[in-house]
Amino acid sequence: MDKRSLKGYPIKMASKSTVSQACRIENTDFYLHAHTALISHQRMLIVSLYEKDKLRNKDQYPSFRIFMTKENYITQDFREEEPVWRTGRMEHLTESTWYKKIEISCCDDRSAAVLNRFFSYLNMEKLSPVDKLIKGQKRIMEKRLEKKHQREKSKIDQKMREVKKLPKNFMDWIDETAMAHSRYIYYQYSRKKYMDGYCTHCHSDVKVSGVKHRKIGGLPKLWQKSAVFGGRQGNSYLRSWRSCIFPENKKRVCGQIFLYL
Repeated sequence: MDKRSLKGYPIKMASKSTVSQACRIENTDFYLHAHTALISHQRMLIVSLYEKDKLRNKDQYPSFRIFMTKENYITQDFREEEPVWRTGRMEHLTESTWYKKIEISCCDDRSAAVLNRFFSYLNMEKLSPVDKLIKGQKRIMEKRLEKKHQREKSKIDQKMREVKKLPKNFMDWIDETAMAHSRYIYYQYSRKKYMDGYCTHCHSDVKVSGVKHRKIGGLPKLWQKSAVFGGRQGNSYLRSWRSCIFPENKKRVCGQIFLYL
């Protein structure tokens, strides 16, 4: 959006009727005026928001002015000494939350009709004109975030194309070195001399004898290596982890690429 053109667009002051409403009605925090106009060859929705407390003090100047198309929106914030541009949604600018709902009402029937017409694609949903504006902004924000995430993902994918596949023996190194502490034999306790068990290192069923829960012993097929025995009735699940960094030297890239595994 061309901010210079938007800044030069005439500011809509609150009408006497709107000031009168603010003095009579208690349960409204902001009054909304909406109309459409052609700015820089674009049909835009212009929304002016007036605070009730300011209107009661005869201040007819808007607190916010929203410029919105079908694909984008931006807000002019008049609460500072100099107008400031904001990209946040109306809900956030008016500080409306789930525990502190800010009530916004249309100044007149014409503003409600403008919102209903501009957001005609939401007519199938039972929403008030103001709620249609809120939902319309939310949809645009979701598309913004999707584009942002796609740009970030594209940068990551471009970097990853320069990374070679991990060495063939890398998973063996993880099993033998990085996760050497994570070897377990689960057994089903019984009064028999040899009990049925499962070795997480050998990935096979084994027979064990004379073992105790959480005690360290040798692997059945590789007795020179140790494992922790665990009764199946004593552990519902078990998780072990280690982090390692695999540096990838690249001549075409300044520095190194690190894979965090």
